[in-house]
Amino acid sequence: MSRVHRHGRHGVEDDAMSNASLGTAAAFNQNAPGGLFLKDGDYNVEFLQTFITKPLRADKVTAKPIRQPVLHSEVPDGYKPRTVIYFKKHALENDAQQRGKYKLLDKEQQQHVMMQAKITKEELFQERKKVRKAWNTPKERPGELPKPPPRVSLEERKARKAKAEAELDNRGALVETVMVPDPSFGAGEYGKRMQMQAVAPPPAPHPASYDPSSYNTPVSPTRSQFGDDEENLEDYKASPPRPIYENHTQNELRLMQAARSKAKQADFLQKKVTRLENFVGDLKNSVTALKEDPGATLATQQHTALGEKSMLGLAGGELAAAINVLQQQQQKQADIIKKLTVDKEDAERRVKDLQRDLVKKHNASKDKERESRREKDRSKVLSVDAAQGFVLSDNGYIVHGGDAVDKGPGDIRVVKALTSLKKRYPGRVFLIMGNRDANKLRLLSELGEGHLTMSTDVYWDQNVKSYGEWCAEKGVTEKTKVTKLRWMLECTMGSGTTFETRRSELAIIKSLEDPRLIPDGEVLASFVDSVDPKSKDCWMLEYIKAIQVMAVIQDCLFVHGGIDEASIGAVPGKEGGGEDVLEWCKGLNAWKAEMVRKYVKNPNFGEDGKRSFEALLDYGVPGGNSGRSVCYNSSFMPSSSTGNCAVPEEGVEEWCAENEIRRIFVGHSPQDDCPTVMKRPGVAVFMADTSYSDVGASKVGNAAENRGDVVGVVSITRTATEVEGKLKGGGANRYKINVDDSRNNMPDSIVGRQLVDDTWVKGVVEGKVVVREGRGKWKLMEGGEVLGLLKPMGVAR
Repeated sequence: MSRVHRHGRHGVEDDAMSNASLGTAAAFNQNAPGGLFLKDGDYNVEFLQTFITKPLRADKVTAKPIRQPVLHSEVPDGYKPRTVIYFKKHALENDAQQRGKYKLLDKEQQQHVMMQAKITKEELFQERKKVRKAWNTPKERPGELPKPPPRVSLEERKARKAKAEAELDNRGALVETVMVPDPSFGAGEYGKRMQMQAVAPPPAPHPASYDPSSYNTPVSPTRSQFGDDEENLEDYKASPPRPIYENHTQNELRLMQAARSKAKQADFLQKKVTRLENFVGDLKNSVTALKEDPGATLATQQHTALGEKSMLGLAGGELAAAINVLQQQQQKQADIIKKLTVDKEDAERRVKDLQRDLVKKHNASKDKERESRREKDRSKVLSVDAAQGFVLSDNGYIVHGGDAVDKGPGDIRVVKALTSLKKRYPGRVFLIMGNRDANKLRLLSELGEGHLTMSTDVYWDQNVKSYGEWCAEKGVTEKTKVTKLRWMLECTMGSGTTFETRRSELAIIKSLEDPRLIPDGEVLASFVDSVDPKSKDCWMLEYIKAIQVMAVIQDCLFVHGGIDEASIGAVPGKEGGGEDVLEWCKGLNAWKAEMVRKYVKNPNFGEDGKRSFEALLDYGVPGGNSGRSVCYNSSFMPSSSTGNCAVPEEGVEEWCAENEIRRIFVGHSPQDDCPTVMKRPGVAVFMADTSYSDVGASKVGNAAENRGDVVGVVSITRTATEVEGKLKGGGANRYKINVDDSRNNMPDSIVGRQLVDDTWVKGVVEGKVVVREGRGKWKLMEGGEVLGLLKPMGVAR
């Protein structure tokens, strides 16, 4: 069996083919027109899709076997030009031997060979035309086969590579060539410009073929430029920046060329000074000779009548004048050289600064690419599949903290994706109920015909604007379901942008470029149908069925709002409260499920003007359940004006210790651009709502956009909690807090600690800690500096 290598534009592939199928398939006809020559005998037959069209003389074939297969046109003596496919194994001593080594394939065998070699008949015809043209042009016949390049040993290749890297690292600066003025280009500035254009450096090659050894290669970065970032160094070597002149503006290039010209002028003047000094030396020697022998020269003879004294005086005067001129020229040239030196140093400094800027830009680009890849793959347990949507890893759990809607044009798709995830992984996906989720059960009843013009009793907000006041302010003359829905969203649900973001999402789902093509009635229907038990697509109701009020996993407790002493153990409709966390969790979730069943049975007002599921709506408003709710609970952040958090109450800490709860995770209260941690003896509270990270973010395409580019991911294991993400300013926040505080290292160990001024340490950015000074305000401090400002953990406030 022989190995068949096919090389060409379709890639490289290996296959095996029997020699017998080609070498001895049928009787060969040497006189058959248009046949292919195939070498006979027990030789390996190899095909190549690259043609060498120039014919070669047989008596010059090398005796050394060629490892690379070839397909070219070789015509034995006495034969007409044909395309020959063969693999050279031995030297061909004479024409007779050569003719005996080749046989002509018939057309059937020729088609078989072309099929195996992937050569079409048209390609073969074009090849023959090239062969005949080359054969009829004797001057194009090469004398012999090109000799293969000498083989280089592995040791020599390594030595060459080391030498090249050493030269690249030791270059230190660009190798600049000073331009020597050439009068053939013209005089003055015009000639200089023409010469500069003529000698301009060639364009840089494509990065894929970039040669680091080119004369204009930037200085290779050293470890001092990259610090300990080995990845940056390797990335730079693998993809170095383009030559310097391609990264400069025309003005910078002009300044650099002027500096080089001035440096050349300084060298020229320095040589002139040397010549003048030599002239002065010769003149002094002449004066000395005149003193010693006044009649020895023609000049002495011409001045004999003047006497030796006069002659010496004349020579001395000439010497003095020459020395004076020389000193003036030397001073002038020294000033020029000094100025040129300063200009040259300034130009070199600018070049080095530009090189440093290029390296920084290169590193920043690589860092941005890595950050982009990291953002796309931040989750360790959740991925996205085109067919299934969200996919959970085999050992992963997901807890969604609530408020899945009202954040932009994604409500429908996000809620459906979370519901699907819960149905596929019911034991490892936990969806916590938020106040924005529960209040959507108000829509169907309050938009009913009998209550269309009525204003809802917003008992939880004494400053709310009534429906009538809102209509008067907006100039609404006709009260409809659309106007009532707009008022409800804006004034009673805190989501004034949701109506328009829903319109945008419907346009996205329908692949419409302009959201204005979606009428108000269709937007209204999407809200009402989403919670209508009779609707075929009640996606919001299905989500509410799947959510739960509380979740307990190992030593972690999850609620939307928070926990205080009043809410511990409280279940609406039941007296007292259980102290056991699992019983409390089970009771809350069972009560919520019962409320949803009542809603499905009758989502409207009853004859008494009340709704059977009113307690569930009340649980998600401020002060709900008589102030004993864990859904709408701001006990961990009582002051929204200062933005400072409050430590858990003493009774909460004791209850957590009794129930072996070491970590509490909540949302609800916005925490700017990174989660907040509050560490207490025996328990840590993680507040992870970053939905208001950047209220100044662009609202184009999403009127509810208040997060910007901020990312915050909280990953939980049995022994630790890891927080990572990107802050508003672009900094990378990353830290890890172990459940066993003795295992925490600086600066991670002080994250979650309170300072004496009631501020909190929120995160770690580039080795420094982030200290929150109030809403939207924080600063970076050294860990050692913060240690002296920490408040003892035993102090309540």
